[in-house]
Amino acid sequence: MGAIIGLIGVIVTVIIYVLQTASSKPDGGTDIRSGSGNVQAGSGNVQAESGNCVIQGGTGNNCQVAPPLPPPAADPLAVNPGWPTIRNCDGSTLTAMLKGGLTPDLVPPSSTEDFRTTMVNKGGASFGTGHLYLTMTVVDDSTVQIEEIKPLFFRTTPMLPAWVYDSLGGCGGDSYSRVFDLNLDRKTFTDQGLPTDEPGDPLPNTRREPLGPSFHVERDDPAEVRIDASACDAAYYEWGLRIKYVAEGRTFTKEIGSPAEPFRSIGSGGSRVSAYTLASATELKKSEPVASECD
Repeated sequence: MGAIIGLIGVIVTVIIYVLQTASSKPDGGTDIRSGSGNVQAGSGNVQAESGNCVIQGGTGNNCQVAPPLPPPAADPLAVNPGWPTIRNCDGSTLTAMLKGGLTPDLVPPSSTEDFRTTMVNKGGASFGTGHLYLTMTVVDDSTVQIEEIKPLFFRTTPMLPAWVYDSLGGCGGDSYSRVFDLNLDRKTFTDQGLPTDEPGDPLPNTRREPLGPSFHVERDDPAEVRIDASACDAAYYEWGLRIKYVAEGRTFTKEIGSPAEPFRSIGSGGSRVSAYTLASATELKKSEPVASECD
């Protein structure tokens, strides 16, 4: 009888030992695995994969959180304007200086810059028709949808120019653009699209799509349009443009030109105005008077 009781005691001791061994690891750590929660705890280390957080309890509570995506830029659309000549050796665009502005002897030509650009940078205006290129791109990784382009009219004053610069012809161009027609006299703005009878090829980044859902701009896919601004009446105009666009579900507006820094245009209403042309790369000479030409 005593032998049986002793045997039972040995068996109980073995069972208790086995249970204690199974409930713990030799290193004292505890493994908890939850596949649905993506949490793993081993030797004091917890990894929360779904939360992008790693906690390393063995070396101190260090938590690393994956950074969020950067928010869209406050104004993701960037616009580079080019005014007032057309691309590819423009010989037809004229510029004018306003009354009270600089006289011809105070606007010296430069061999490194188109004299028409020099004139508008010194307060001059396009005479008759000027050409504004808008090259549009994006400063971040968003996609911009151009919804609308509208003119802004800051000033209209009856006036004739003091004098005009006439380049007297050029070599012409063999490329064409997406054109919007801005009639400053009538205050109208029309999308002319792409010409169908022009020789040559469209300029790079020229778009055929109408404004709206199909007119997209990206950092690696810029777009360019041209605004032909005509002033034929004997009047002086200061103007700009407002672009409405959508990026990442948000609507923005961007203005090109302002009352402080407008685009300037002037016409002569058929009256002929004193004109000058280049005598050399750095000198002007008198030429035949000219009038603003309108279709």
